[in-house]
Amino acid sequence: MDHLDTTTIVSLSAVLAILFTSHLLSLATLHPTTPTRLRILFIWHLFDFLIHSIFEGSFLYNCFFLSVPFVPTHPYADLYNNFLGTGRLYGSAFGDNWGSKLWMVYAKADRRWAGADLTVVSLELLTVLGAGPLALYICYGIARREVMVPYWMIVLATGELYGGFMTFCPEWLTGNPNLDASNFMFKWVYLVFFNMLWVALPLFALHVSFVDIKNAMVMRKGMVAARIELKRREAEKGREVLFSISDFEAWRCPNQVSPLAMWGLRYVIKYYHQHTNECHHWFAKDIFDKLSPFSVCASKGNWGFVNTNNVSLLNVPKVT
Repeated sequence: MDHLDTTTIVSLSAVLAILFTSHLLSLATLHPTTPTRLRILFIWHLFDFLIHSIFEGSFLYNCFFLSVPFVPTHPYADLYNNFLGTGRLYGSAFGDNWGSKLWMVYAKADRRWAGADLTVVSLELLTVLGAGPLALYICYGIARREVMVPYWMIVLATGELYGGFMTFCPEWLTGNPNLDASNFMFKWVYLVFFNMLWVALPLFALHVSFVDIKNAMVMRKGMVAARIELKRREAEKGREVLFSISDFEAWRCPNQVSPLAMWGLRYVIKYYHQHTNECHHWFAKDIFDKLSPFSVCASKGNWGFVNTNNVSLLNVPKVT
């Protein structure tokens, strides 16, 4: 409890206030029927945006605008890394604003945040300028029920997980020289709890996005299969079934048509249409060997595939 000073209490209270604000905005913004998983993700991404913008934004401000001349006897002289090439020491340890006080509390557990560690600053530039706005856009997409939200959640979650790994991997590889896990507050609150939030919630976002995309693909596959089956049944009954070129290209017939064959077919149709208005039967050979069950027919300006039962499987408008 010795580490619960005024700055620590205010900082933790600010985090709770941001979380509560995100919850209130979700109630005011989202439709009452919004699924719980999306409501959780809305709150998380809004919380993520505010933390990145306010807290981590203040860290970047300290790194770029708070500095003192380098003196070898300075308590944080070991943090010198020629940041910005000015020969000065940069970071929260060299200022007295609210942001510097906040980060000096966290720096008790991870000393790198007292200065301008190059790895941390590089990651925070991407986080504040890229991940933060993207998190806000995801909130907008969830509220508007945009179909691209799962994709952007995957992008952001992947970036968050990668950033967390790159933040701590240098420490793990060097024996954690800058980490202090000597007490409960430093180890379990600062280092474990707050950093694991950016592991657990991105993983949850990836899971929700995967399920949504999988369901969409299953539905699409079912619709395509149903459409093919309907056309097959109509063809068997001897009814005329009209297709467009794009429909035929998407039609999964037993003999798959290669893109090259379809490219050649377009020009064959165009050639026959330009040279005759009479009905011709031309059985596909060579490049169209995969279309061998069908023949190309031109009649009165319309071109199409017909099978041996004269059931039209493709009707192509006049090509000019």
